[in-house]
Amino acid sequence: MAVGTEPDALVSPTADDSARGVFLAWEWLRLPYNVVLALVVLVLGGTDLSDPKFWGFLFRGAVGANLYFCLGQVVEGYLSLLGANREITRRVVFVCGLFLACLLVFFSLLGWRMARF
Repeated sequence: MAVGTEPDALVSPTADDSARGVFLAWEWLRLPYNVVLALVVLVLGGTDLSDPKFWGFLFRGAVGANLYFCLGQVVEGYLSLLGANREITRRVVFVCGLFLACLLVFFSLLGWRMARF
């Protein structure tokens, strides 16, 4: 069987503590992260979607949000080196990071609106 095609690796990417396993676990979390942020943008900035400048603003924000998302693996790695439980750490880091990202989206959209007036 080829590496990475084992049934357990596809169903539960979080069961592996290797670098590959941690990477895959975080990549599984990237989709819900982006969906939540997209919903926040749609709810708070939906009226600006017809403005082409807003799309450039959104693109830069999405790239930044996904770059910062990569810090989750790093934080998880360091905390696990200090003895933290990897599964609990991953969940806490993800939820805290998502909350911080939602706050940043909120304040970015607020700044966008204020700059227009």
